[in-house]
Parts: sequence; C-alpha cells; structure tokens
Amino acid sequence: MFFMLWVKRFFFSQHRLIRFTPLVSILSLILASSSLVLAMSVYSGYETTVKEAIVNMTGHLVITGRKITTQQDIIDKIKEDLEPTLSYSPFLSLKSLLVYKGQLSGVLLDGIASNESQHRGGLKSRLIKGTFDLKDEKAALIGRGVAKKFNLNPGDDFHIVLPKMSPDGSFQNKHQQLYVEGILDMGFHGFNSRYILINIKTARSLIH
Repeated sequence: MFFMLWVKRFFFSQHRLIRFTPLVSILSLILASSSLVLAMSVYSGYETTVKEAIVNMTGHLVITGRKITTQQDIIDKIKEDLEPTLSYSPFLSLKSLLVYKGQLSGVLLDGIASNESQHRGGLKSRLIKGTFDLKDEKAALIGRGVAKKFNLNPGDDFHIVLPKMSPDGSFQNKHQQLYVEGILDMGFHGFNSRYILINIKTARSLIH
C-alpha cells in the first residue's frame, strides 16, 4: 500500500508532474527517431538488393524488337553515347512451359550466348549449386524458386514446351529436353521463381 501511495504521489503531485512531462516527451521523440532511422535503413537495404537483382538480370538498358538486324551498329552507338559500357549481351526471351514428373509451370526462357553468360551482370556470383557455363546446348541455369518448386538438382533432366502456331492456325507444341547445369539465387522472388537461362542457339531452335 505504501508503494502504491508513493507512486501516486510521485507521478501526480503538481511539481513532479511538471518535471515528468518533458521527460516523457523526450523519450517519445527518441523512440520515434530511432524507429524512423531503423525503417529507413531497412528500406534502403531492400531497395539496394532489389536494384542489384534487376541489374544483374536485365542490365541498365534493354533494347527489344521482333528482329534486330543491325546489332553491331546498335552496340557501337551505345558504346559511343553511354561511356563507359562495361558489358553487353544479346539475348532471346521466350515464354514457355516447364514439364517435370507430371508437373508443369509457366517460365521465362532467356537464351544468351555461352561466351557472354559469365559476364551478364555478375550472375556467376549468384551461383549456389552446379556450374555456370551454358556451352552445352542442352544445359540450363534455373532460379532457386524453380528448383525448389520442382525439386530439381544439377544433372536432372526436364522438358520445355513452347506452343507454336502453324500456318493453318493450329498449335504445334515444340519440345526440348534440357538438364539443370546450375542453380542461381537471383536475389528477387520474381526472377527465382520463373527465369531459366539457356544457350541462345537452343532458344533460336525453339522458334524455327
């Protein structure tokens, strides 16, 4: 009872209440500032991670078209206007289906030149299993999300199905067997769960 009365007198006496109010205000300000700094630090770290993941996959600039016939002219122009250009990589992007042991899922195929694969935005540093090469035209590098969903590991075979419309208007699916050469952590769920990198020659064969 004595303690309860002391607390009441201490906190609610007129003189001590005047001294206690600024203390509460200062503590509230400190807590609010700390929370803001923490939130900004977390956001800044997340923003940096996402930006790095996107640049690793797509670079700083993407030039697209159904058919690019003056590739070297474009590259020369970029090098001239956007110095320094650290690297560039031609690619062919396709929407397809991955089929494995009765399961299927929509994926994005990026066909890239084997000699460019290790220089594409530092992706080699994101390899977590297997090897990073793509010289074999049946090799594929998959995101860790794809690997987890289908329980795929380096050396496992799977099929890619690409719907293709024939001249008579019907669909004729093109099939290609590939194997997992390596698994990448691309740093972003949207990439990890959908992207597959293959040799650009293989990608071209799927559309011809």
